[in-house]
Amino acid sequence: MTQDDDGSIERYVDEMIRSVPEVNRPDPQISCRQGCPKANWLREKETLRCYCHAMGVFSWPRLNLERCTDRQRALRPQS
Repeated sequence: MTQDDDGSIERYVDEMIRSVPEVNRPDPQISCRQGCPKANWLREKETLRCYCHAMGVFSWPRLNLERCTDRQRALRPQS
């Protein structure tokens, strides 16, 4: 799904996050949850993981990032 499809990246991520038990959900302040185009959310049964393509690591739940310069860079318009 892309940002131009039905809805937005944020809506897609929110729907995926709501599909798991509340105890397994990331805090809304987590950068990866805020529509980062470098974030790839994966559902594994009743848990979620997020792979960051910019850092090349699973960023959530391991890193639990509230601020991320890679997200800010990824959201900048390409010139």
